[in-house]
Amino acid sequence: MTRTGNILRCFRAKVAPFIADEAGAVLPMVTVLLVVLIGFATLAVDLSRLLDLQTQLQKAADAFALAGAAELDGSPDAITRADAAIDTLMNGQNKSIWGGGAVTVASRTYHATLPATDDTAMGGGGAAAGDARYVEVTVAPVTINTFLPAMLFGAATNTMTTSATAVAGFTQALCKTTPMFICNPYEGQNPGIYDEANIGKMFVLKTGPGGTDAYSAGNYGFLSVDGSGAKVLKDALAANDSGACFWQEGVTTEPGDIASASDALNVRFDIYEGSAKSYKDADHPPAPNVRKGCLPDKGTAADTCGQDYDKVDSKYCQNGNQEPYNSAAADLAKGLPPDASYDTSTGLGNGVWDLTQYWSINHNGTTPPEFSTRYDAYAYEIDNNLLGDYSAAATSPPPADRSPGIFDANAAQAVKGESGAPNCNKNPGGKDRRIIYVAVIDCTSVGLKGGKNTGVRVKAFAKFFLLKPVTKTDQTIYGEFLGLAEPGADDGVLHDIVQLYR
Repeated sequence: MTRTGNILRCFRAKVAPFIADEAGAVLPMVTVLLVVLIGFATLAVDLSRLLDLQTQLQKAADAFALAGAAELDGSPDAITRADAAIDTLMNGQNKSIWGGGAVTVASRTYHATLPATDDTAMGGGGAAAGDARYVEVTVAPVTINTFLPAMLFGAATNTMTTSATAVAGFTQALCKTTPMFICNPYEGQNPGIYDEANIGKMFVLKTGPGGTDAYSAGNYGFLSVDGSGAKVLKDALAANDSGACFWQEGVTTEPGDIASASDALNVRFDIYEGSAKSYKDADHPPAPNVRKGCLPDKGTAADTCGQDYDKVDSKYCQNGNQEPYNSAAADLAKGLPPDASYDTSTGLGNGVWDLTQYWSINHNGTTPPEFSTRYDAYAYEIDNNLLGDYSAAATSPPPADRSPGIFDANAAQAVKGESGAPNCNKNPGGKDRRIIYVAVIDCTSVGLKGGKNTGVRVKAFAKFFLLKPVTKTDQTIYGEFLGLAEPGADDGVLHDIVQLYR
């Protein structure tokens, strides 16, 4: 018994240090934690890969949406061009992503408007080409395999899937130009205002007051600019740079028929009369070619400054029937011809005009070259020094059968006819000084009402060449349609804005 007890005591003495030693107790804990840490690290890698994939997909969706939105200019083929732009990017410029595949577009939807808040879904879409301003692009989902067995967490497969959606839109801003609008004479027609066959036609941009001449009650074709009152509007109409910008998303109409608008626009023709006498400066220059079918008033050429254009129009212009001209005025001056006729209900000309008489009278009986537009003829005269500043060049006396009439102080001018060079303000602006940009509005669709209208959607911005000065008697503004404002050709005033919204 004693011997047995001794053996037990000896065993306990040998084993006790190992039992008391706790140094190895952490090993199981480390083993368990190591498994957990590796799991979390693997999960982090998987989530990072998923986030990177989602970022790539979002960038692709953004690029597709921007490419499509850049084509949504309201033209009849806008959606066709937008689809082509998206497909071109998808097929030609696409990069591989996780798994080696390329991003593809699962759906594209076109919208006319955006919801009021980002929390509201975009809705069904389905906007027509002329109304589409936003495109919603969703890319096809992409799946990747996970390193961490997802089935440990109850997933059906060891994969993760993600996709992306983007919404981009298109709008335009027109700056530095005239605060004017017209109702679209082609509203509801296709291709309508976008048809290049309309280039060269005469439009009545504004008619006089009274009756049904206004676009709607009190609206005569003006847009609101910063400030208020007729003077602010007149300043913007006369200036080389109006300082105003008009957004396609919404403009505000300026009601009222501004009588001084004719004075403001006429400075482009070197007529500084009435309320526009103070505009004879560098900020309100005439065009380099102001030929309008009117001979100067009596005496020196300086008398043309500030003369009443209504007076000129009735007494000193072509086809005048008062002394001292009689029929002789038609042989001495001729302005650019209007269209042979126009529809009084729409203000749209028939596109029939003939430069033969104009060219013969102003260029010594010669026939005109072929011109697509009257603006081309005007520009040709400038580019080829054909302004006919005969007051300085002519020396021979007038023929015996033609009375010098109002040319008592410069009789020789009667031999040669009208000069196209400005005489009042001898520091003309650029060739495009007689071009004005106008907002085209689908007045029926937007429900244009009498008085001030705000947030009025603009169909497009168009450019017109002013054919003649504006008379105070009827205040009608005649313009030749030169097409819609376009990037590149009109970079000084037109700004295309393509941006992501979602």
